Amino acid sequence: AKGVKLPYNGMISGLAYTVRTTGFFSLYRGLAPTLIGSMPKAGIRFGLNALIKDNLRDKDGKLTMGKNFVAGLGAGVMEALIIVAPVETIKTKCIETNAPFVTGLKHIIKMEGVGGIYQGAAATAMKQGSNQ
Repeated sequence: AKGVKLPYNGMISGLAYTVRTTGFFSLYRGLAPTLIGSMPKAGIRFGLNALIKDNLRDKDGKLTMGKNFVAGLGAGVMEALIIVAPVETIKTKCIETNAPFVTGLKHIIKMEGVGGIYQGAAATAMKQGSNQ
């Protein structure tokens, strides 16, 4: 906002301010959910893509460009709903509250219910679905 003086004046100053006020490990807030989500994210996307493609092939085993697109779209949407949206929401809220992963997850569920971890899921599904 205009007129608000920040307690730092650049990247290095901001880094030093963060470490001084919230501790060194606060620089890594949000890393755990990202790491936890990376492996299943790739497995879900590539596994589902292959499964959907196999189910869309014609009797000769061929796949049209349109069906290939649908397979990628379906895999991307499922990837978003199963792993990306929850992980990104938890990560973002952990960073905002300066909380570790498990503490942040418990806080979200307590305050917002399980649906709280799916905030932004529709936009994430559109993004992941179009990410071929």
